Amino acid sequence: MASAATSPDGVPGASITEIQAEIEARLGFVPPFYEPAFGAPDVLDNLWRQTLSAYLDNPLPPAFKEQLAAYLSRYCAQPYCMVVHSASLRPLGFNGREVLQLIEAPPPDEWTVNEDLGRMAAIDGPMATWPDPASDLWASLLRAGRFGSGRISTRSSRAGSKSTAS
Repeated sequence: MASAATSPDGVPGASITEIQAEIEARLGFVPPFYEPAFGAPDVLDNLWRQTLSAYLDNPLPPAFKEQLAAYLSRYCAQPYCMVVHSASLRPLGFNGREVLQLIEAPPPDEWTVNEDLGRMAAIDGPMATWPDPASDLWASLLRAGRFGSGRISTRSSRAGSKSTAS
């Protein structure tokens, strides 16, 4: 069993204890999510680096990240993610009913996905700022993240679908 992570060029990296200390310094505790990697420093280090780049240091607005993470956590076999991300929405201004509506929302149907893609395609160039969380564009971006998870409802009728693509 290795006691330290190894960099791609073979140089020994941080020990499990050092990585755990870094996680605790950033989060205030070491989430149980990391426990399965405690015996493998390379895995723990990689998982922590992925958490930093994809979640903690990600430039997406916190409310957007948490909404998306809470919604997608319903597809996770372990309840930990849903509990953590749902609870994280409270300090961001979401009440219990809003969180429940979010995590119980059905996957977007084909018509809605096409409508959302059309709304996003209508944006001229990069957005200077994120849209208001109550806006249709915010909802479209959030649904696009859900759609990107590979989950889509097939309940919509193809005959009734409307394409906004040009």
